[in-house]
Amino acid sequence: MRRRHRHIALLLGVGLATLGPASWGGRRAAMPEEPSIELAHLSVNDHEDIVYTTSEGLFLKSGPRPLRLVAVGAEAPMTRGGRFRTFGPVRINRRGTVVFHAALEGGEVSSGLFIVRARERVRPLVLAGQLAPQTRGRFAAFERLELTDRIRVFGILPIPETEVVIFRAIVEEEEGTRSGLFFALVEGGDVGALLLQGQPIGVRRGRYRAFGDFSALSIDTFPLGTVRIVFIAELEEDAASEGIFLMTLFPRLSEFARPIVLSGEDAPGGPGIGRFDQFRFVSLNRNELAFVATLTGERANEGIFEAVVVGPLVFFQTKVLQGGNVPFGPGRFERFGELSSNNSEQLVFRATVIERDTPGGLYLVTLGPLTVTTTVVEIGDQAPQRDGRITQIGEFVLLENGKTYFQASLADGDAHEAIYIGSARRLFPTGIQR
Repeated sequence: MRRRHRHIALLLGVGLATLGPASWGGRRAAMPEEPSIELAHLSVNDHEDIVYTTSEGLFLKSGPRPLRLVAVGAEAPMTRGGRFRTFGPVRINRRGTVVFHAALEGGEVSSGLFIVRARERVRPLVLAGQLAPQTRGRFAAFERLELTDRIRVFGILPIPETEVVIFRAIVEEEEGTRSGLFFALVEGGDVGALLLQGQPIGVRRGRYRAFGDFSALSIDTFPLGTVRIVFIAELEEDAASEGIFLMTLFPRLSEFARPIVLSGEDAPGGPGIGRFDQFRFVSLNRNELAFVATLTGERANEGIFEAVVVGPLVFFQTKVLQGGNVPFGPGRFERFGELSSNNSEQLVFRATVIERDTPGGLYLVTLGPLTVTTTVVEIGDQAPQRDGRITQIGEFVLLENGKTYFQASLADGDAHEAIYIGSARRLFPTGIQR
């Protein structure tokens, strides 16, 4: 069969383990039975503009034809001769602002975070070697990142509106390396520290040891906007080894992050569930946060849980447990991966399954008081047209309208990789494929 080749090629280059505890580099290694897959870099906003990386550059598709925003080999500004070599995580917001991580070669800067918009020049936001705020060192490496929508900050800073980039980074100091969560303002370029390794944990006895997955949400209300950040942290304290914390940025930075749940606390779900042990992935929306946690009980080793914060109170609900039935047929959930939620009380999650003719896929569960689980797409499903059969699922994004955009590797058809829209096991092409 003759294959159709297009100039858009998806680059699969980041392991799922880099988004979880394995990237903490300390106490734990990723468990081999976790969902493990190489992820391509993808982001979609609620206008359904798609930004993605390839071996040729960073592309935006907001119409019939893609637009290359940045080319591999192009000169990176303010890097003294550096050129873009590879692209890491990328995010796009409703305004069309794109922030991305890039590795560089040939200059004095090894990597950095950059900002670009359609038909505008790329510019650096934070570069390796730059002084890291509230530390005695300089940025050495960048890991996770998130980009908020535009918010009002007038009266607090000398700029009326801006987007905020939240990122995890490694800082190199004379004594060694140090990890932390930081923020940068798209307008103005100000960079600040949110939390640092070794920093005290609020009123608790102990300090932060390392930071895992995090999620950010911007709320634009008159007269000022707010950014909420939920994050997983490994702790240096006797009472709890890990926790999930919530903090706010603007109108002023919270002095301390608020603990939402800690290891050792009782998990909801009845007898046999036990207590929370470790936390791996988290997703935040306006009404609740969802997270993956391992458990100490005999009934299940892990699950997906929902937390609703009402003033000083936190209410928990079990959404999906290991061993739970996979929708539409035989099979049981085995392990859980990344999460993506929206403000319409929907959550898409990656899972491996057993006792079913597929190793796993993407599934959707409703948040709120009711729990309904459906299948979005599974490995082995047939792709649209003559593209072939899905053999691997990469990064995915759940939009406010309920559509799930995801990247897939393919076999037995006319395409090798592609980006699709999934909804209730119906797949629709986006025109991006190789």
